Amino acid sequence: MRADRDGADGHKLFENYWTEFESSFWAEQQRRGRLLKPRMEWFLQTTLQAALGEEVEIGRLYAYYRRFAFPTGTPIKAQEQLSMLDGYADDYRQLITGIGDDPIAAFGRRIAPWDASTAHPLALRIANRDLSPDAQAHMYNDIVSYFVRRAICGLATKNYNKIFIQQLKNLAESELGTESLRAALGTLQGQASRWPRDEEFRKAWLGERVYPGRLDATRTKTVLAEIEGCMRSTRSEEPLPGSLENLDIDHILPTSWFEHWPLPDKTKAQEPEAGAVALAFLTGEELTDRQLAIRRREEAKGTIGNLTLVHYGINRGMQHREFCSNVRSSLPSPIYTLIVHSCDAKSGTRPISRRVARRCLMLL
Repeated sequence: MRADRDGADGHKLFENYWTEFESSFWAEQQRRGRLLKPRMEWFLQTTLQAALGEEVEIGRLYAYYRRFAFPTGTPIKAQEQLSMLDGYADDYRQLITGIGDDPIAAFGRRIAPWDASTAHPLALRIANRDLSPDAQAHMYNDIVSYFVRRAICGLATKNYNKIFIQQLKNLAESELGTESLRAALGTLQGQASRWPRDEEFRKAWLGERVYPGRLDATRTKTVLAEIEGCMRSTRSEEPLPGSLENLDIDHILPTSWFEHWPLPDKTKAQEPEAGAVALAFLTGEELTDRQLAIRRREEAKGTIGNLTLVHYGINRGMQHREFCSNVRSSLPSPIYTLIVHSCDAKSGTRPISRRVARRCLMLL
């Protein structure tokens, strides 16, 4: 054993550094993509990537660990190796579970819906640097922003592993801090890696369908919960949304709006009519004022300004009826600020556009 060759007390090292890893938490199976592995293996991969600043194949952990333990042919002492693992363990637990008081726990809760395990090694390195909690929080905010903006802008995710490994390499050669991380992410170029600037993000936010569309239900609820937090007064006594499992996404202008949502001329459209308008638009026909009004309704349905959070089950009860008259009589406490600010919905698509713009400003 390395400890014996170092002349160290193996039993004492076990008690001081390894007992943590004997718990069932580390043996629990965790899936990433198609791979299902014990959490301990994912931890070792993430820790080695943070320490080495390079990609580590999950199937070759032993080889990469030897590279860590024998960096220049001279072995690192057993106590130093175990101390490194022990130092990362609590941060990794907070990151994975989202439970804890450190900035990395809040980051873990926020980033979980975005399948961002490729950023975990960088997150661990940030947590283990001598940085203030505020500095760490700012850096984690930038990483979250990177994932969220790219998702809303419809940009690909396939190169994320290479991107964040490269950031580890780059930042290993300089002082890791808020400015250096933001500069490193800001210099990324091209479809596969760039961090969308404000104008690109604003354009996608204002014009693209979010749900259904660019985001799935979990990610949409996450974004709406973030907006809810931004809208809350500092004196608000209502709790922020906790578990998103008890919340549902509601379309203020319903997905099937024809019965209870008349057009500006007070007439009602029919679903087949909306289908005909969509076909006419695709074939390049000139649309009438009525057809344009129908198309604006259909385009507005999936935008972020038309979405809000309600307690699970209320959405099923309201179905396709007018939003505000039902929601005021149906909502239990807490009444989310998003819902209150959504109750200018009755006049059509203009309030939806205003809400889209307001919510964009909150996230820029």
